[in-house]
Amino acid sequence: MVDIIYLDFAKAFDTVSHTKLIQKLGSYGLSGRLLAWIKAYLTGQTQRVFINQSESDSLPVTSGVPQGGVLSTILFLLYVNDLPDFVLNSTIKIFADDVKIYLAFSDPCETDLLRDDLALISQWTKEWQLVLAFLKCEILHLGSKNPRTDYFLGLTKLKSQDSLHDLGIQMSSSLKFSEHCSVTAAKAMQRTSLLFCAFSTTKVQPYIWAFKAYMHPILEYGSPIWNPYLTGDISRLERVQHYFTRRLLARSGHEPLPYQDRLLLFELDSLQLRRLKTDLIYYYKILNDLIPLDPNTFLPKELRQELRDMGKSFLFLICGSMSANSALLVEPLTNGTVYLTTLFRLLHLPPFGGDSIFVFLSSLSTKGFRIAVILSSFQNTCFSSKFKQIFIFYYFPFCAVSVNY
Repeated sequence: MVDIIYLDFAKAFDTVSHTKLIQKLGSYGLSGRLLAWIKAYLTGQTQRVFINQSESDSLPVTSGVPQGGVLSTILFLLYVNDLPDFVLNSTIKIFADDVKIYLAFSDPCETDLLRDDLALISQWTKEWQLVLAFLKCEILHLGSKNPRTDYFLGLTKLKSQDSLHDLGIQMSSSLKFSEHCSVTAAKAMQRTSLLFCAFSTTKVQPYIWAFKAYMHPILEYGSPIWNPYLTGDISRLERVQHYFTRRLLARSGHEPLPYQDRLLLFELDSLQLRRLKTDLIYYYKILNDLIPLDPNTFLPKELRQELRDMGKSFLFLICGSMSANSALLVEPLTNGTVYLTTLFRLLHLPPFGGDSIFVFLSSLSTKGFRIAVILSSFQNTCFSSKFKQIFIFYYFPFCAVSVNY
């Protein structure tokens, strides 16, 4: 079970005390002309209000970092940089002015540790003159047996939510992302409709450029986190591109075509395939230590070493679940068979013959990359419950289509 508390600072960038910020920068080792320059940048400013022809008296600005400035976010991050030092029992994550603390527990009594950390954070905000917006601070309880403990800031009870927005991702207490898919699809569908209102040309290319520039970021933001596995969620997202290509076909005066033919005509990948590419790239980065995540969480160390020993043509392996009827699985590979006896042994699975393995190729890019998707029809419950599919990523410099071990 996990309890997550999302904290919200009221007017965070406007309430940073200049005096305390300069003091804190000095404690970090800034001195001399650099510190004097930052102090001159922040202090000595005044503000007043104009209404029609009237104006108020000028007052000095004693707090806040200028919003929109290059240094604003950096100065604020330095101001709250020591906040994690005050959290003793739980884990804290900070992104600009977004703060969350969470604690995994098995005994409901352990939630007292999270309460203690919340009290320490409240004490820190008072010391550094930052104000928490109590009514905007929220709790997300994870786990079906979670006791849904109440938490307080002062005398204010924090609201418990079943779903909330976390850095652009709609998180739910069930850790399912159907709601995020629905919100994302609705937003992208609305923007797609506006796109056809904004353009009147019958040329295809401007629409495609606009769709890629404005819709893909909406539809694919953070997709390795929430990439759906439910058919309904996949279809809901894909419906946006269905709608776009159908409208574009009509706008260009072309006769109706099936969705797959429209993708070929406009040289587009399905959104599901784009998300799969993103997942594979992200997983490659994890396995090759290109991002700060422990690869051993995903694959045992001995398996990673075995994969490296297979040669440069074998880049990485990814395990996951995807519909066996997916439209991504095209071009059956009939002139070669991939035998994965070593792989099965390392995964502690019983050996299987090649007759039980079906291999498909799907194009990943024009530079010779291919994804070999190994589907299994194994009846062994140990295998089917643990892995539904195994995805293996190859690099073929000469676009070879047959791999044998």
